[in-house]
Amino acid sequence: MALPKEELLERIRDAERRGDFHFVAEPIDENSYDPVDENYNHLCSGFLECLFHLFVRFIALIAGVFINGLAFGMKVRGRKNLRHVKSAVVTCNHVNNFDNLMVRNALFGHRLYIVVGEFNNKKGFFGRCLKAGGTLPLSANLRAMINLRKATEQLLKKRSYVLFYPEEAEWWMYEKPRPFRNGAFHFAATANVPVIPIFLTFSDPKGLRAKIIKSKVVTVHIMPPIYPKDHYSVKENVDYMREANYELCVHKYEEVYLRPMVYDVVWPVDEAGEGQTTAS
Repeated sequence: MALPKEELLERIRDAERRGDFHFVAEPIDENSYDPVDENYNHLCSGFLECLFHLFVRFIALIAGVFINGLAFGMKVRGRKNLRHVKSAVVTCNHVNNFDNLMVRNALFGHRLYIVVGEFNNKKGFFGRCLKAGGTLPLSANLRAMINLRKATEQLLKKRSYVLFYPEEAEWWMYEKPRPFRNGAFHFAATANVPVIPIFLTFSDPKGLRAKIIKSKVVTVHIMPPIYPKDHYSVKENVDYMREANYELCVHKYEEVYLRPMVYDVVWPVDEAGEGQTTAS
């Protein structure tokens, strides 16, 4: 069940104050999804299933046009940075239930898959639609994660984009970039593909829109790709691309909001326990 807006925002503020930047602000219904095991097929198989996936992708694209345009007045900046990039890991700050639709429409012309938390493997028809839309769920099962890695490598070889949320948990309408996990950058380094950083920013609506729709206007900033360095090891490339991506997001934040990027941390989370919460 969704939390009231003010309670959700207060949980996010509390998490920032204690430096717990991967905290899952909105509780997860453990009964709403199926665990992902080694038998889970991340990609479609068979003509009818693949046809269903194409249909759902088309519907998602059309729905995204209306949702992004009407609800969020979405703007896109930096599409020129996609030129000549055939395969890539894409990163984005996780700030809205619909941010994957924003990224999908901003990257129009490129086939997009989305790495998500295991709890997005929903039960029933809704779960089938999410999978058809390109979701690739993570798992606590080691063999399932090996299968995810293989599927992702296969997709990147086929000139696809794979979206990761390196901040992990969604923090609704949170403006600042948060510290990143390594996962997205490890996939990019091992597959030897660039990372395309995306950062979403918000602004107040103006004119007639301000009178009709009160929601913030969202701008999708597509920043220059970050390529792995040939002379670096995988670990060195992971660190290099993660830090470069974060710095680009911080710079974009300060450029758009005209203020320094400072966290309101009162007491930092214990680093030893930082990895206990994961979500997308």
